[in-house]
Amino acid sequence: MEEPGFSPVNRTPKDRWALALDDQPAGRHNRSPAPFGFAQGRLRVPGERVRVSPSPEGTAQWPHTYTSILYHLVFSTKGRVFVIPEPASLWAYVAGVAKSLHYQPFAIGGTGNHIHALVGVPPVVSAAEAVQKLKANSSRWLRENGKWPGWQEGYGAFSVSASNIDAVRHYIQNQEAHHRGQTYEEEFLSFLNRFGALFDKDQVFD
Repeated sequence: MEEPGFSPVNRTPKDRWALALDDQPAGRHNRSPAPFGFAQGRLRVPGERVRVSPSPEGTAQWPHTYTSILYHLVFSTKGRVFVIPEPASLWAYVAGVAKSLHYQPFAIGGTGNHIHALVGVPPVVSAAEAVQKLKANSSRWLRENGKWPGWQEGYGAFSVSASNIDAVRHYIQNQEAHHRGQTYEEEFLSFLNRFGALFDKDQVFD
């Protein structure tokens, strides 16, 4: 079973585009992303044994709740201006914030004007709450490290199946390549179309 753990900032040519989990398989049968979930309101580490107490006779045998809720969160700077001064440092900071909130950060990346975050969250946390907390905490850090206009008001949140973790992680790790020929606006609209979101093109961007 693959053990979770952050690698250093992904070593792309410019050494600043994404933070992601190590991708080293641990065994010859490991052909899929490591599973994860939450047990009794806390983060369950992949591979961890979770103790289940016997239920009284005649009652249910599954006293705990197990979930796998993953979101690909996307949001930009206000006006989509390129003002993130040190992207790699921000990605690392956001990953740390996510972990402190008991989210599972699989990959954090983006460019100088927007961020992508692939995170697993507990069942009590909505996408809106996850975005709000990541925005608020990262904004404090950004204000301390330069002039910061703020994040956009909205965001994109797209559900991800466990079988697609690797594909989404790879996408986030390769943001530099994706944006050589595509703007953030084009990328975001493509997400809305791909996931069947209802939207008015004239009102998507502030």
